[in-house]
Amino acid sequence: MLSLGTRIREMRLKKNMTQIDLAKELCTPSMISQIESDRARPSYKILFEIAKKLEVTLDKLLVNVDLDLEFVSTFKMAQTMIASKEYRAALPLLESVADRATEGSIPQIDLLLALGTCQYHEGQLQAAELNFQQALETAQTEGSIESAVHALVMLGQIAYEKRNLPVALHNWLHGLDELHRTETPDPALEVELLTRVASANFDSGKIQDAVEIYEDLVKRFCDSGHIHEMAQLHRRLGDSYRRLEQHSKAIHHLEQAITLYKTMRFQHTLLEVRRQHAVLQGEGGRLGEAMAVLEEVADEYEREGDEAAEASTLIALGKMALESFNHPLAMQVAKRAQSMLPADHPDTGDLYRLFATLHFANDEHVEGIQALREAISCYRRHNRLLDLETATQELCESLATSQSFEVAFKELLGTHSLILETLNHRGIVL
Repeated sequence: MLSLGTRIREMRLKKNMTQIDLAKELCTPSMISQIESDRARPSYKILFEIAKKLEVTLDKLLVNVDLDLEFVSTFKMAQTMIASKEYRAALPLLESVADRATEGSIPQIDLLLALGTCQYHEGQLQAAELNFQQALETAQTEGSIESAVHALVMLGQIAYEKRNLPVALHNWLHGLDELHRTETPDPALEVELLTRVASANFDSGKIQDAVEIYEDLVKRFCDSGHIHEMAQLHRRLGDSYRRLEQHSKAIHHLEQAITLYKTMRFQHTLLEVRRQHAVLQGEGGRLGEAMAVLEEVADEYEREGDEAAEASTLIALGKMALESFNHPLAMQVAKRAQSMLPADHPDTGDLYRLFATLHFANDEHVEGIQALREAISCYRRHNRLLDLETATQELCESLATSQSFEVAFKELLGTHSLILETLNHRGIVL
């Protein structure tokens, strides 16, 4: 295992850099000399800048390096890395601290939360979940409410990413209960938890519950000057009112969001809201205007290189082209979307349904049924129950026209059983 100074020197020489080159606008050449000879220990800020100049990530710079740091200093350096979102570099430091946990005086809760945070951001969800669960139990034993809430937020987020909405909702509601036990609840943390609860309600089909929370949060933020948070809330309200088929309210909130995002110049988010607004316009019968906007948004996404967002926009455009009886355009944009949409993307089911409609319109019955089956499979994977039910009904109607009544009944029964099982599971967990 190399010392940090030796590693920096080796990488500097590989880049044909002098100590003066490396020190430029950072520190003195003498300091670089001391670091390379292990006579001085760089701060995290200097270490981060050295890595940037050597054109390597911090975790690569530190791999197989003996930092020879005192126990508490190692943990503090890892915490600084976490604050800078250098999770990959912080993780081995935290693991080395955990291996020697009995040597120092670092609170176990802090270590578990830090480990869980890094593991979560590095995609190690199972390990992160175990550490957050242990942190929660320790926090409850020690009466540390703030740490318990932090653990519950992350346990809920992990469950949410696994699409286990009942467990996510349970953890976030538990977090709110814990937070309200304190004399002065942290308002930022309360808003974060309420927003997460509303998102879980929305995804679970409890749209009215989500609306009530979002409306309450809008009232809280209206005079706060938090423009970004207000824009997000208006956007979510627009989505929610659309699901409730209250189009005038949906359009109002999306227009509010567009205005706020323009103020902040958040181009990417503005595009997303413009897409949502165009979809609502199309649903309101203004197809020509909506399709023109969607084409503009798709072109913007193409310029940004965001293929998934471009594909989702093209799918929305394809649906409107169908409603306008412009089947050639619908097929054209569907094929473009198919070429760039990731296989596991939540909108893949919508793409297959678009293809199914086009196949049926061209009397390609077998291909249409196969596309609907693909759509149903996608909706099952992503737990999109409403779309699953609609697609299954379409499949059953298509099968019935070919006298396949028994197959149609089995499809309907299978979907009905899945929906009941999911709803029962939600009830049991909550």
